[in-house]
Amino acid sequence: MVGGQVFNKPVLMKQANQDKWVSNYEAWQLKITRFTVRQIGGLIGWLNVLQLTNFISYLATNLVDPFLAWVTASYIEVDNAKLPVSFINDVDPAFGVPIAKECTVNQLYSPQDFPFDPKEYDVNGLHEFVAHFLCLAIKVSYEQAAIVEHVVTSKWGWKYIEHIETDQQPQTASDNRRLEMNVLDQRNTREADKLRTVCVRPKSIQEQLYSAQVAAKLIPDTNAFLMTNKHAVVLFFRGTEPAKLLEWWSDADLDLVKEEGVIHGSVHAGFYEALFYPLLDTQHSVFQKICLKLVAALKDNNKKLFITGHSLGAALTSVFSHVLASLSTEAQARFPGPRVNIKIKVPGVESLFSRIGAVYTFAGPLAGDRDFAAFMVDMYGNTSKRKMFRINHSSDIVPKVPPPILGYRHHPLEYFLTYDGFMYSEPQDIELWKLVELILFDRLYRYRLWYDWNKFAPDGANALGQNEAFVCFRRCAWHTVLRLYFWTGGFFFLFPIQGIMRHIPDHWPSEYEVKLRVMAEELYVYKSTAGGPDRAALPSHLLTRTRPESPQPHPTQRYRRISPGGLVGVDLLDRGMSKGPCLCTLLVPIGLM
Repeated sequence: MVGGQVFNKPVLMKQANQDKWVSNYEAWQLKITRFTVRQIGGLIGWLNVLQLTNFISYLATNLVDPFLAWVTASYIEVDNAKLPVSFINDVDPAFGVPIAKECTVNQLYSPQDFPFDPKEYDVNGLHEFVAHFLCLAIKVSYEQAAIVEHVVTSKWGWKYIEHIETDQQPQTASDNRRLEMNVLDQRNTREADKLRTVCVRPKSIQEQLYSAQVAAKLIPDTNAFLMTNKHAVVLFFRGTEPAKLLEWWSDADLDLVKEEGVIHGSVHAGFYEALFYPLLDTQHSVFQKICLKLVAALKDNNKKLFITGHSLGAALTSVFSHVLASLSTEAQARFPGPRVNIKIKVPGVESLFSRIGAVYTFAGPLAGDRDFAAFMVDMYGNTSKRKMFRINHSSDIVPKVPPPILGYRHHPLEYFLTYDGFMYSEPQDIELWKLVELILFDRLYRYRLWYDWNKFAPDGANALGQNEAFVCFRRCAWHTVLRLYFWTGGFFFLFPIQGIMRHIPDHWPSEYEVKLRVMAEELYVYKSTAGGPDRAALPSHLLTRTRPESPQPHPTQRYRRISPGGLVGVDLLDRGMSKGPCLCTLLVPIGLM
């Protein structure tokens, strides 16, 4: 007995053995993860050396995209030419603001009014129209630049500024040599223990130099777009395109690196390099190019800056907004220290943070460690109205990677879209919904296969003369085929890969856009209804409960009832979806927290 407590030695030994087993398992998992990712990176490097990465991208652009566009009748007419929509948007190629269902005539909102009336923002500072319009922007970002410019100018009535991308021009022989040495120096300065977890023996100088030569040829393929109206400037980043292997290289470089004075904490090496490549001081990085354009676009006006992105684009959005905050006069007063990195030297960059209206990320992977996330909360979340919103959808796999076991953490400024098109911001509601969609994944997945044909079905827009009903059927059918394909794991992958693939369909930008479209419609109805509660005091998920005559909820929404404490898990029993007493016992306390 020690201090009045009785210690059972066998129990303590059993607990110690369990802790040791968990520690060994996590260490093994860490080694396997790093080894696998490095092999993928090496494969991409070899394909790039053999010049196969451009060939794969060429096939996708000139063969796969046109064929699937023909299957789904997904074209955009630009200057009397039919341009095929990319594979990412074949399911739902509508980029215009949808028509309000309540009146069937007016659009839900006018893009010219962006960023809309501040009185319509919710209690946290999110506006459903802003979220939906920015989601349209990240959706169109996957298209070729001609389509992006056409949509921005013709459909939205905005001014298209520029498409900014990584400089892909070949280097001279001396620049190539300098670049190889810079890559070698960068890799040698990374933490040695991370290298030891995947290397049986230290690499020789020759091996390191050859590895640097391969890596120097892996030029990130980063794409960003700028547009403006009379009230705002919007910067939106393109995400990972399936056939662009160089973008996968940016995703796969998982090392956490420090950039003193620029990044507070540690940042994903691939995301950081995608913004700040090249490693030479003779060229401008994507970050510098964007900042030069932003300083000019925001000069002598009161416009606000909005930044957004999807997938890889969301990660780049996080890193970009983090660096802007770090370079701001506010951060320099709170966190004094030199900002010596030559890759960030842009006149006037320190004033950009104060012009930020909001940062919206969709389906963003983890981009940094705990300190990185805490700095984002300090700079963007500690105000009466947040300036940052991390929007995740249902069972999307990408916001769960890289795994936290590698040291990554998300910032908590999250909004969660459920499978049936509702959005939550309270942490207890979000955690409950994630638990529900994890445990009931198969049932909800089967439900999506037909529910999306109803509530979230694409329309026949952009059919260019074809029967719209038939086009809608083809797009819904293709959507179902994709979901079935990924649900079965592509028919030939092993179980662990299948488990990942089943969550991929929820990652499509169209899956986010159609759900946010529902929330925008709810706000449209709320604005059309007089006598409701003050909008500024309501979170987004209470919009539908403010209607004087709210229709009966869909039968699948019976377990979604709102109580003062959140969701009541016992309602799952009403639908016959219970997994047993343990699920009910688990859900009820969480819902009542």
